[in-house]
Amino acid sequence: MTSGKLVRGKARTLGAALVTMALVATVQVANAQPYPSRSMTFLVGYSAGGQADALARIIGKQLGENLKVSVVIENKTGANGMIAAQAAARAEPDGYTS
Repeated sequence: MTSGKLVRGKARTLGAALVTMALVATVQVANAQPYPSRSMTFLVGYSAGGQADALARIIGKQLGENLKVSVVIENKTGANGMIAAQAAARAEPDGYTS
């Protein structure tokens, strides 16, 4: 390799590095909010007092203790769980309803 090609290759690499550094310097850092920052809702498709409700309450209690937020267990009975599934599908996709 001749010295001219070597110099041009290094200049090209240096130019690419400078452009990359300039782009990185202009990117603003996103300020993410801590998750979760409010209470969470846990939808159960069966009536209160049943096995599904008991399991949801156990999971909700542990989840609330670990994340340090309140977890609301909401029973939406009917249509073999479809009403709860529709409520979950219509909920805002923010991660606070499951």
